[in-house]
Amino acid sequence: MGQQNTMAKGDLDGAENVSEDNPYIVEPERTQAETGDELTDVTIVFTGSVESWTRDELEALVERHGGDATDSVSGNTEYLVVGENPGETNQEDAEADNVSELDPGEFFDLLADRGVDFERESSQ
Repeated sequence: MGQQNTMAKGDLDGAENVSEDNPYIVEPERTQAETGDELTDVTIVFTGSVESWTRDELEALVERHGGDATDSVSGNTEYLVVGENPGETNQEDAEADNVSELDPGEFFDLLADRGVDFERESSQ
């Protein structure tokens, strides 16, 4: 049988983001700068790729600032962000539902206009 982890909660004293309930679970730190309500009541769909960003990063950015990021266009969608090699279905649905289409530059301009700090550390 393998070795059992004998680390006690006291061994983690001073760790600022250790779960009170389980000392072996480290909770992510959140700061006020990471969240906001600048995109409240805004629903955004991404189609295609956006240079230097993953889809998950873009969706998380929108959600951290109070917006909704969904996978498909509906009557509740305000913006469709169209990157490189976009899917046709979302674009067709956006046209049918009169959803505004933005290229990635326009999307980042929208964020800046609403006061969203979207600069991130480079993972390269």
